[in-house]
Amino acid sequence: MNFKLNQQIFSEICLNNKIEVFVKRLDLIDPFVSGNKLFKLKHNVDRALLEKKNMLITFGGAFSNHILATAAYAKKKNIDCLAIIRGEEYSELNPLLTLAKEYGMKFRFVSRKEYAKRNDNKYVSELIRKYKKALIVPEGGNNKLGVLGAEEILEKQDKSFDYIICPIGTGATLSGIVNSSNSTQKVIGVNCINYTKDINKNISQKTNKNNWEIINEFNFGGFAKFDNVLIEYLKKFKLKNKITLDLNYTAKMFFGFEKLNERMYFQRTSKVLLIHTGGIYGNLGFNYLYDLDLPYESN
Repeated sequence: MNFKLNQQIFSEICLNNKIEVFVKRLDLIDPFVSGNKLFKLKHNVDRALLEKKNMLITFGGAFSNHILATAAYAKKKNIDCLAIIRGEEYSELNPLLTLAKEYGMKFRFVSRKEYAKRNDNKYVSELIRKYKKALIVPEGGNNKLGVLGAEEILEKQDKSFDYIICPIGTGATLSGIVNSSNSTQKVIGVNCINYTKDINKNISQKTNKNNWEIINEFNFGGFAKFDNVLIEYLKKFKLKNKITLDLNYTAKMFFGFEKLNERMYFQRTSKVLLIHTGGIYGNLGFNYLYDLDLPYESN
């Protein structure tokens, strides 16, 4: 895949240690199948089509960007899609599920207790028995095919960077980036969900390299957690850099980068690449739930 050139930012705040900072704008790939979601879905959908499956089944919360991306990509590839959604069904669908429904996605709302079984072999086997022609795509596209897709995020010119930074949910994207990175590069994952032990285990199982580090202090309390500091950071970042961030992942990553830079974390004259993983339509969910006014379209 060919993207626009990496965009340089933060020139004025990086004068002290003379580092160069660029953003890989995966958010510009597609409005809905945005960022890392496309990479984690593409090989799963290719497998489904190769095996002549007629449906994708995946999992997520009611405000999941993965759910919306899967719906849009399945429609594009002309394959049906069912999402198993954590939590009760409401009389009115939220904006993200409304968009997913417009792409033809069907929903099955389940209790949190049932949702917790989503990775159990017995539970998955029961789904396969019921939907014989379906391919199961784990939550967040977190499987071998998802990691294989994430290995395609870095391009040839990206191998010249000393540091590569991306936000972490399941860890599939970071695993793919680590696998395709040079051993001399340091890959940093900014933990945005606060499941530290699970993330480290997940990544360790998907890569045999050790040039990566997880930073946990910028998760703002965990998945979908935020405060006024993060909201103001997101809005000021948009005004200054003309780049829209999502509140749950990329805002935390960029905020974390700036704090690390203030501490002189990065070696002098080094080059840093920040991965914008898209998902900015997730801001619609925050606006819906908390009556915020977050931007949700890329520039």
